[in-house]
Amino acid sequence: MVRAQFISLAVVLTGACSWFTSRPRPVSEASRPEMELKFRASVERAGGQGVWVKRLPAHPESFVEALATRQVYDRVTAALRAQASREKLRVRTSSSRAASGLRQEEFFLARGKQTVGRWRIRETNHILRAAIIIDDLGNDVTAAHRLLADLLQPQRVAVKGQRPAGIGDQQADVMDLHHAS
Repeated sequence: MVRAQFISLAVVLTGACSWFTSRPRPVSEASRPEMELKFRASVERAGGQGVWVKRLPAHPESFVEALATRQVYDRVTAALRAQASREKLRVRTSSSRAASGLRQEEFFLARGKQTVGRWRIRETNHILRAAIIIDDLGNDVTAAHRLLADLLQPQRVAVKGQRPAGIGDQQADVMDLHHAS
């Protein structure tokens, strides 16, 4: 009898210990940007050219806005859920439809009582893209960086042209500018 009680107690304690050790840890402020970038990469991989993720918010209570075409909307929302699962986050969603029939889903990501992120995915008929060509910023690549620093979307900048001897080669210098604001 005593032995059976001891075994029962050992089983309960073993279960309790595994419950304490398997609980996910809170997300630190330092690791939050890395996690947001993982979510962004998952969404962009799933949607390809059919998704546009606007800039990441500076505050965790703000929504990350993303547009997804009808063709990729389901893949994008599934990728967001899958990434949340990999990060051991709880997902709560709120869905709605516009008068046009286009879908919108808001994702609330949490670990325990801690809000980790919020995403709003809106379905759209198409994604518009634009190319802006600015002729002659001079030879200073940092001037291009300063000019584009306030734009909302990460940019790809190619600096090419006739440069004085000793200032780079004659091929285009390409850089990606990502803004975390």
